[in-house]
Amino acid sequence: MNRCPKSPVTPFFIAACALLAVASMAFHQEARAERGFPLKTERAEMKFVELPDVLLNGKPERLAHAVRVRDERNAIVMPGTVNGRSAVVNYLRDARGQVREVWILSPQEAAIPLKPVPTTLRPAPSADATASYAN
Repeated sequence: MNRCPKSPVTPFFIAACALLAVASMAFHQEARAERGFPLKTERAEMKFVELPDVLLNGKPERLAHAVRVRDERNAIVMPGTVNGRSAVVNYLRDARGQVREVWILSPQEAAIPLKPVPTTLRPAPSADATASYAN
């Protein structure tokens, strides 16, 4: 005994949902391809020698104690899992000059040039502006 009659719209609805799911996965891939990086990000070829030592463009460097390493999918990976690997990366330094954040780039991201950091300086305050604060 079937109490719920089947609607002729049901197969169309299921097909539309499946198409929407496939389209959203394709869009997600495109959206994930572009990651935003902080302004002071630098780019280099990094070889993870043995933690905390790395080679940045062939020069020995040191990773910070609490370094965050993100892979091509932007997932955080344990720094020990990338030992011996060499990749093009974007990275940030901390106040001590150690590398504190690393993003391993995909080949598509590595082909996109890194945007230069704007080096505009603020103009010095005029004498009129400093005089108004004195009163």
